[in-house]
Amino acid sequence: MLRATGIDKSFKNPEHQVLFDISLSIKPASLVSITGRSGSGKSTLLYIISTLDKPDRGKIIIGDHELSTLSAEKIHHFRNKEMGFIFQFHYLLPEFTVLDNVLMPARKSGSHQTKKKYARELLKRFGLENKESRYPRELSGGEQQRVAIARALIMKPTYIFADEPTGSLDTANGEIVMGILQEIVEQDGATVIYVTHERDFALRAHHQIELIDGRVHRQIGEPK
Repeated sequence: MLRATGIDKSFKNPEHQVLFDISLSIKPASLVSITGRSGSGKSTLLYIISTLDKPDRGKIIIGDHELSTLSAEKIHHFRNKEMGFIFQFHYLLPEFTVLDNVLMPARKSGSHQTKKKYARELLKRFGLENKESRYPRELSGGEQQRVAIARALIMKPTYIFADEPTGSLDTANGEIVMGILQEIVEQDGATVIYVTHERDFALRAHHQIELIDGRVHRQIGEPK
């Protein structure tokens, strides 16, 4: 279970509060969407619950871990082992092959050699089995995003956080990516939390969180 309690967040220069007293719970193996207009705080909330940013007030608890009590080193280790990240833009490293890009998180733990078989399995799963020696510039936008998803899965994380993962894709590739995210939940048992501005994609989630002006306006499918 992932829980956030009493989360506030402000940015300075000028002072501007973005999140107000956000509390929510997310159960394991669920597909969760976060929606809201531009400026509603949805990406900020995603970054905070994924440990990429810190709240000004409140707690983030994942399983038995209250993240504010962990050292920076322990949070980094926890993030690399338990979390995967997908962004609107793939952020693949252009000088590395597709296979090497997928293995990048495993290099941090020194496990990239033992993960090669699994990396190839992921590429095959996403229809990229013949692309492992290609470079990002040789792929389509949809293929690049699928490589980025494979990279996010290489450590078999419990949580996947995705910020507008279909935002730079056309409709067909957006459908493919959403299908993959649903598959990750159903087949791998991971929890996928994604920000989207696309209503149809948001409605596919088991748990839908809508923000208005930095506050939770509505939740559908909220765990009891």
